[in-house]
Amino acid sequence: LWVDASAPVLFATRTYVIQPEAKGLTTPGAFGGSLNGRRERLTIGRDDGRAFITGLREDAGASSDLHLQNIDRKGPISVAVTVHDDSGVVVGQSEVEVKSHGMYLASLRWTLGVDDLASGYATVEVVRGAGRLSAAGTVVDLVTGDPTFIEAVHPGQVAGIVDEQQHTLVAAVAQTVGNFSSEWRSRLLVLNPGPASQEVVIRYVPEVDHSGGFSDILETTVEVGAGEQEVWPDVLRTLFGLQSSVRTQGALHLFSPAGLLVGSWTANEQADGGSYGLFLPGLKSGDLVPGGGEGVMVGLAHSDDNRTNLGFAAYSAGDTELDVHLWSTDGVRQELGSIEGLISVPPGNHTQVPRVFEFIGGGDDSIEALEAAVAVT
Repeated sequence: LWVDASAPVLFATRTYVIQPEAKGLTTPGAFGGSLNGRRERLTIGRDDGRAFITGLREDAGASSDLHLQNIDRKGPISVAVTVHDDSGVVVGQSEVEVKSHGMYLASLRWTLGVDDLASGYATVEVVRGAGRLSAAGTVVDLVTGDPTFIEAVHPGQVAGIVDEQQHTLVAAVAQTVGNFSSEWRSRLLVLNPGPASQEVVIRYVPEVDHSGGFSDILETTVEVGAGEQEVWPDVLRTLFGLQSSVRTQGALHLFSPAGLLVGSWTANEQADGGSYGLFLPGLKSGDLVPGGGEGVMVGLAHSDDNRTNLGFAAYSAGDTELDVHLWSTDGVRQELGSIEGLISVPPGNHTQVPRVFEFIGGGDDSIEALEAAVAVT
């Protein structure tokens, strides 16, 4: 889907599978993921090196595809695709042509010959042609049918420097319970795309819990080899040693001497071995809303069967004050309400506002076209 406009616009898509019934819902449920519109600065051309897609699987429990789009009308591009296991060993590769303004779906199994990959990553690179490439991956849980979308990341992301270290933020990780007795856990993926091993400091800052729950800041140091992807399933237990009975959620900060590519996957595990969840990328300073700036989220919803929570994570060492304005864009754009002077995110921390439309006194009407504007004051 292509959007051409005379001025900058924001757009996002959500692709999902419909379930015949879901627990406690009055209409059929759905599981899916969203992809944001990609502007040219988030794509790569022939002289821009490789982009990376992390967190891929191809085994009895999950299947992965790569979505390759040529965003230009300048003719076809040839894309070199290489799949690596977590140790960096090449397990599949191919060169494919993506037509002008076209899309190529590359299956790990059928296009790249990878049929047994417990965990790995892919690199994509434009080797011929004048167009620009946008790339993403999809990992589908073969038990539940839940798809996870993973957007490609280029090592050239703008990075913040703290004590001569590059700083990456994962906005939310969790080891907690949710609705319908769900158990939420987070997987951390850390890929070192460089030629030398790196020592990485990983710090967990738990969300303030006024009920007396877990509140200790945790920190550890790990080594990630050149070209390797380290994966920690249930990261708060396997990396930091928390007991599985501990309930906590918060933000994760990573500090490294050179560039890292970081991703996370937060999901709830099902008794049948499947899971439902979402991918959260590692964020660097160029991805954030600065002081005095405003960010916009589109595609929110409010109904008997859908709720919207908003989460905020602080990259900096100072308190961060926020205002939020909520809009309906269904037909005529109108402001539904705001939260002003009430949200403060402690240094390096994470804060969640659950059921945000109920929080502002939203009515019973179902609204599918909702927008949140977040101002850092």
